[in-house]
Amino acid sequence: MKLVWCSKIASKSYIAAVNALADRNLKETNVAEMVSALAGGWKAQLVVEACASGAGAATSIALQAAIQHAQGRHVCVVPDE
Repeated sequence: MKLVWCSKIASKSYIAAVNALADRNLKETNVAEMVSALAGGWKAQLVVEACASGAGAATSIALQAAIQHAQGRHVCVVPDE
């Protein structure tokens, strides 16, 4: 399997993440925007995210925006309390 960087999808993913996070009052969105650009640029087909309960939603929102451009799937695993 060969990974190929796609700058066009990376930039679309970044812009989609910025737009998705713009209306929300969330902290640390710059990291989420970068992660979304990476996921989109590498055309990730499956993103599995392990979230802590009560963790911020910025990364999840940004990854969901990115994965739509890469035409993949996003799974968020949250521990049962």
